[in-house]
Amino acid sequence: MLNAAEALEFWAEAMIESGQDIPSPRSLAALKADSEIAQDLRRFMVALIPFPTSMQPRAAQ
Repeated sequence: MLNAAEALEFWAEAMIESGQDIPSPRSLAALKADSEIAQDLRRFMVALIPFPTSMQPRAAQ
């Protein structure tokens, strides 16, 4: 968990560099309501990691 913010930033950079969209943020309740994700949420730990503010302008492009 100590490197989670850094890992998220690396993931976002890779998504942007490969031309992929970064998914819009959703609440935990919205994720639980998504049938494609709900099963994973029951099996794995969830951590809320702030999206790096330095990446926000690039993610919106």
